[in-house]
Amino acid sequence: MPGRRVYVRTLERALRIIGNEEALAELLWVRPATLRRYLSGEARPPDDVFLKAVDILFNNAWGATRKAPEDPARTERRQRAQDMARSTAELLRTTDATLQATKELRAETAALRDALKASAFSHRLFDPAYRPKDRQDVLQTGLDAALQAASTDRGDIELIDGGGALHIEVWRGFSEALLKFFDGGSEPRSACALALAEHRQIVVADVMLHALYAGTPMLEVLRAADIRAICATPLMSPAGEALGVVSTHFHEAKAPKEEQLEALDVVAKRTSALLQAA
Repeated sequence: MPGRRVYVRTLERALRIIGNEEALAELLWVRPATLRRYLSGEARPPDDVFLKAVDILFNNAWGATRKAPEDPARTERRQRAQDMARSTAELLRTTDATLQATKELRAETAALRDALKASAFSHRLFDPAYRPKDRQDVLQTGLDAALQAASTDRGDIELIDGGGALHIEVWRGFSEALLKFFDGGSEPRSACALALAEHRQIVVADVMLHALYAGTPMLEVLRAADIRAICATPLMSPAGEALGVVSTHFHEAKAPKEEQLEALDVVAKRTSALLQAA
């Protein structure tokens, strides 16, 4: 990896200046065995260790020039070199983080495809050639996939705003009255709120009998909209951050089949990954 070679070369130059590994390890505040791993390229040194090595390279206290006063031009060049080295360290750190995130995303995508093959569910959301135009395209496609997975014609995707409240972004089959009641998190007792809080899929097989809705104004709204069952699946980032919820609604009281719940879970994961990339 090119970034790793930069670290190794910097440490090797610092070693030549100091003279031996034990003395350099002491200056860098690491064990000699750890320093040898850095020098061999087996491990990447932390940023603070790398920057200490950079200081050794550019600090005239380590060279013969210490005996003579340094002219302003040389001081300015040394400072520019130090600044460039620090910028390089930050760039390498960011690059490593990006590469790791990309690797994790690819691994998760492969796992999702395997899960989809096992469940015999397919949708263009998982097509390698699918390139969403924007976030709205991701949301609409994600909702379409969720409705197909659950075999229903009603549902929505809600995202968290800056204040932590859920807002409906896209929907299918909702009346204006239902939208007005649900949007903005007006009712904390709901399947969506619980899925978001507990980071897990929530199934309400019968809203008439479930404790979340019994005796609440929401129950009457759901009855008027002919909604008898709900499945709420959280949208989670690969890092475990809650982004929102995909909710599917049903006309009859029932729990989705196990393969439908699994398909909804992979739809939510794929939608979350695409939202973060959009």
